[in-house]
Amino acid sequence: MEKQHNAPQKHHKRPYTHYDDSKKRIMQELMEKHGMDEAAAVEVVHGIISLEEWHRQHKKAKQSGDADNKQASPFLSHTRFTPSAAVAILKAIYDIPQYQRQKNSRLASEKQAALLAEKENIPLPVAKKIVAGQLTLEEHLAEEQQKRERREQAIEIHKKYPELPLNVCYQVVDEKIGVQEFMERRTIRKQRRQNWYLTYLQSHQQDNLPLSLYLQKLIHKKIKTFFAFFDHDSMMGTVVGYTPYNLKIKDQSGKIEMYSKLNLKYFCRASYVHKVLSLIAINPEWRSQNVIPSSDPDERYQIASEMLQEGNVIELTMGGGEVVRGMVNWASSFDIKLLLSVQPKASIVVFRHAVVDAKLLAEKVS
Repeated sequence: MEKQHNAPQKHHKRPYTHYDDSKKRIMQELMEKHGMDEAAAVEVVHGIISLEEWHRQHKKAKQSGDADNKQASPFLSHTRFTPSAAVAILKAIYDIPQYQRQKNSRLASEKQAALLAEKENIPLPVAKKIVAGQLTLEEHLAEEQQKRERREQAIEIHKKYPELPLNVCYQVVDEKIGVQEFMERRTIRKQRRQNWYLTYLQSHQQDNLPLSLYLQKLIHKKIKTFFAFFDHDSMMGTVVGYTPYNLKIKDQSGKIEMYSKLNLKYFCRASYVHKVLSLIAINPEWRSQNVIPSSDPDERYQIASEMLQEGNVIELTMGGGEVVRGMVNWASSFDIKLLLSVQPKASIVVFRHAVVDAKLLAEKVS
């Protein structure tokens, strides 16, 4: 059954204007003046997020830190207090006499640990654990003996089987079995993982296939892509890998990270982004609520399957207030691809967990 949400359907419309040099100049100014990246700049230019809202998001932590340091300045003038200690005292985590007692105790412990490390020829971090009562000297020496024996056994196996990496030899030692039995067990485990993954893909083939084919195209052609996250965050990057639940994205600096699909609202090619963002309307009520999807799929908004037939024209409202209208290109249990514009061409992939309301506007448009 489709879940209903009682929210006004009022939208703020923004007429589309062609992306020209003036917008490019504005984006460049925003990036240089405010230190924002390209994705944030294009959202600000198209009104998806205001400059004030962007500042509130990205300066909240800095403002909080500046406020703490300002209030702590009287303490900072005293050489006994580090900035972190001054802030802690200010927040009443502990008072000054308590801080002084803790400091004296810490200095005494550090001195004792340094003497122990020198006497027993052990690393200082280990000596600190012994002084703190987290470890005994006998336990440390026993651990070191075990490590030496483990290392010797692994090296011995590596000499007999040089084709095995040394880390694998360590695994053989840890499992306390022969090399042949270890290799057989590893082959069985690997086959089980492959069988599980193939079974998963086969049982969810229809659900995963449309997006998988699209992502493969983005990866193969290294297509620059715009990604919109919850909490009004965004980025430009390229997809370099994916799993049923995650996207591996390389940002413009070359850094690669894995992002959960559950944190994404939608994405589109960078070449489409100006047209796509110009066609997005904002529902102010949903924007103010900023609904984050539940981790339980049964608690999310459910879209009627007949609404998502290929060729239907639909309207989707997302938890961040974004409203898009377009023709269904394909849909699965997890995502929907909409054609928003034919000339110039612009399409968008919306994750179904991001949708909080949906309407059927027209059926089977050719």
